[in-house]
Amino acid sequence: MADVAAILLAAGFSHRMGRANKLLLEIDGVALLRRTAEMLVSVPGVRVTAVLGHDAEQTGAVLAGLDVQLTVNPNYAEGQRSSVFHGLSMAHEAPVSMVVPADLPLLCVDDCLALLDAHTGARTSANSAAVTMPVRYRDDDMQRGNPVVLSRAARQDVVRGGVNLGCRGLIERRPDLVNVFESDSDGYFVDIDTPQSYRDVAG
Repeated sequence: MADVAAILLAAGFSHRMGRANKLLLEIDGVALLRRTAEMLVSVPGVRVTAVLGHDAEQTGAVLAGLDVQLTVNPNYAEGQRSSVFHGLSMAHEAPVSMVVPADLPLLCVDDCLALLDAHTGARTSANSAAVTMPVRYRDDDMQRGNPVVLSRAARQDVVRGGVNLGCRGLIERRPDLVNVFESDSDGYFVDIDTPQSYRDVAG
């Protein structure tokens, strides 16, 4: 597999969780952030960079001992898009990047491999899509998931501000750019944003 730069987003405030930093909450005795990082470093061919910001000292400590490069986004308070820019700027010459929010408790190695394979297939077919993202359909509504995979050219566009990966209309507005990967795997779609969503996963 081609070298992949995984950008692990771990800089946010977790406003909807109240006072708790959701990335420090434990699932099966392991902090959510470390759980996601441990999974990523197990994906063949992937190099992981964690973008820290809010509670950087604590989140960095959670990742101790893992083969993960740490970087602090000084502008993390501006929102996730700023941390995406910061992380992708660290990808250097990697041919493929994968942007991974750290709050995906069910995401597994097989999910990552399937998404990366779908991206490779799209890039080598007549469809030259440069961004691959998971989607699923429920009651005729499309649900976008994470992670998002980018070619080198797409990464450069994001860093320059030409593409907003968080834009809900990106798939509809740029079908030439986006390859949708249909999957029902909860790993792409279940995240932890509220106390209830944490209880649903942690039991």
